[in-house]
Parts: sequence; structure tokens; C-alpha cells
Amino acid sequence: MHTLLHRWLPSALALLGLVGTTMVHAATALPLLECQMRVLRPQANRVELEFLLKNPSPQPVHLLTWGTPFEGAWFAPFVRASVDGAALAYRGAQIKRADPDADEYLRLPAAGQRRIRVDLADGYDWAALPTGTAITLDAHWHWHDAFVASAARPPRARDRHQPAPQACGRLELQR
Repeated sequence: MHTLLHRWLPSALALLGLVGTTMVHAATALPLLECQMRVLRPQANRVELEFLLKNPSPQPVHLLTWGTPFEGAWFAPFVRASVDGAALAYRGAQIKRADPDADEYLRLPAAGQRRIRVDLADGYDWAALPTGTAITLDAHWHWHDAFVASAARPPRARDRHQPAPQACGRLELQR
């Protein structure tokens, strides 16, 4: 019963909006991670986005990077782009995966941070938008597996993954 409660409770709390980026785990709680997104250089055919992830806690964490900007490429729509409330079609890659390897996890040290840059044009057809178009970028994803480093070592089999949501901000920009 105890294990069942710990598997069900995080999902139920997330649906109610009570968890945010904090994950409830049987052994230990994942610290609240801070994330920011910013536009570095919008150009005619590309927009460089920078993501900053901070771990303000005294505990290091392991994060499976699948489907996040920290994977280093667009393998999932971790940023939702829209114009006047209508979603733009995602055109980046999508991958079918086997169990993860240890090198697919990001180790974020205690009180540490990590930055990464990606080009929005690799996920969306930025160049096809008319000049002057207002675009909303909403960055959010979930970590497929996230845990405090003292709880385990990566990789972990899929049946042991503990997902955690991650919000990273919203921006408005002009094409």
C-alpha cells in the first residue's frame, strides 16, 4: 500500500497543481529546480534560445535529458510556439528510445546551474512566418526520470523512472 501511494500521489498532486516542479518520492523529495528561458539573437532565419537551469538546494540531482533542451537538440517540442493562440506545427525530430544510458542524464550539482542554447528554427519553421508576426513561446517539459543523487545512480530502467514536470517561462517576440 505504501509503494502504491507513492506512485499515485505525485501524479494526483500534479493534476491538482499542488506540486509544480517539486516531486514527491518514496525515499527523498526532488528539490525545486529553477529554470529560465531567454532569446539571445533573433535573426531572419533563426532564433537562438538560451535555457538556464538552477539547483538551489544542497543536494545534487540526476535528470534524464530526453525531450528537453538539455539534450542539445530538438527531439521533442519542449517549447510550444503559438501565434494569436494558435499552435505552430512542431517540425523537429522525434525519437523512439530504448532504456537510457548513464550519459543521457544531467548531473546538476548542489547549488549548481547549467546553460544550453538551441535554435528555435530547428523545431519550428521560423523563416515561413511573416515579418512582424507576434509569437508566444511557452517552455515546459517533464523530466522522464529525476532524482536526488544520493537516492540512486543513473541509469535506471524505465519501470523505475520518476518523472517530474518543469516549467521554464513564457516569452513574446516579434518575427
